[in-house]
Amino acid sequence: MERIFTAQDQGLFAQLSGDRNPVHVDPEAARRTLFGNVVVHGVHMLLWALDCAFKDQEAAVIESVSAHFMKSLEVGEAVCTNHEWNEDTLTVELLRDGELVLKGQVVISAPDEAFGKGIGAIEVKDEVQHLTSADLESECSGEFELAYDGQVGKELFPELVEKIPQRQLASLLGATRVVGMRCPGLHSIFSRLDLKKSSMDDSSVVRYSVGRFEPRFSLVEVDYNASGLEGRIHAFLRPAPVEQPSCATIAAHVEEGEFAHIKGLVVAGSRGLGEVVTKLLAAGGADVRFTFHSGEKDAHALQAEVRGCGGACEAFKLDVLAPEEGIQAIQKDDWHPTHMFYFATPKIAESEGTLFSHEDFQRFSSYYVDALFKLVETVEKASQIHVFNPSTVFVDNCPHGLAAYAAAKASSEFLCRHLHEAKRVAEVSMPRLPKMKTDQTNSLIPTQREEPLAVMLKALRDVVAKDKK
Repeated sequence: MERIFTAQDQGLFAQLSGDRNPVHVDPEAARRTLFGNVVVHGVHMLLWALDCAFKDQEAAVIESVSAHFMKSLEVGEAVCTNHEWNEDTLTVELLRDGELVLKGQVVISAPDEAFGKGIGAIEVKDEVQHLTSADLESECSGEFELAYDGQVGKELFPELVEKIPQRQLASLLGATRVVGMRCPGLHSIFSRLDLKKSSMDDSSVVRYSVGRFEPRFSLVEVDYNASGLEGRIHAFLRPAPVEQPSCATIAAHVEEGEFAHIKGLVVAGSRGLGEVVTKLLAAGGADVRFTFHSGEKDAHALQAEVRGCGGACEAFKLDVLAPEEGIQAIQKDDWHPTHMFYFATPKIAESEGTLFSHEDFQRFSSYYVDALFKLVETVEKASQIHVFNPSTVFVDNCPHGLAAYAAAKASSEFLCRHLHEAKRVAEVSMPRLPKMKTDQTNSLIPTQREEPLAVMLKALRDVVAKDKK
């Protein structure tokens, strides 16, 4: 059976489970995580797969349940489920384009006298907690009341509501609430669960505590005990979004007026390297207009910060794949940039299982080649513009899995040289930048990354030097 999870599905599951972690329900917050987009709760996927498998099954009690959440699934992506019963053992799989996303196993037994025990409806009012490595290394524990809304449960999982004990369904929902809201909380990734049947007594209290934390891999193992299921759940503490230096910090490194001759259009300037360049230019006296695509809140916060420090900047919404309307708004008052700084990019991820992914190359090229060319064609008086199009050191020394990315960047360099030779732009700068601290380069295992401030300030000063030639 195939399905596409929607934002509405996610909202209902968040209401049912109490797991309202922003990575599952808030597109603007999710864009700054490792995933780059809203992702479906792992337990949501598991329960849907079980619901499909129980369609022709009699009522039963879960003796044990295990699941491995192997890949993330974005809202809007198609996924299909397969299942197989072998007497009292059920195996389920979820696949996206043939790639295994989730694998689970459930062992069942006949219903007992506790099967019909219910749970009163409780309104979940949890605030998502933000635990750090230090918190997890200490004795971190807690408890809360199981929550269950039968009406929403029946809408999402009509088979399970009728065919497994309500307390066991609520216990599975409690597991995602622990990971997403409590431990690790805000910056979490649910990796695995291994639970077995526990006493279905009258208590509705869930208790949890950190059983093990491995800081080298950001791995958290949580002991979980609820009425109906108990065992261990596994999660990762993912890195928080990267906070770039403030305008005040950046201003201390910039000479007064050193960028005053620039009218800079910073494409994708609301976060990451684009954010740093927006702040640097404004601190140096440039007249800056920067664009954002989906991060409107971040963009307006950046605009307010720059203006609060005396800089000149304005934020505009722009889709680089269809730039006409956005560029018209940017140039509506006869404002024409002298420089364009291009940071638009899709999510950068390694191509798995192949030397070179044509699909990934096309995806990267749509931003680094097609969109850049269309933008140059759309901007008025482009022949007078200095285009700053950052490339990567990976063009010279490509890591495994990033060949498609490096090839697309090399193609982007060629396009810029061609535009310059054809006099379609006044000048081009294409520095091959090192790996720096941004949301795009965040990972579970810390890696060596350079500070963007020093690297981008040098790159901008090289632009100025080229302008003076």
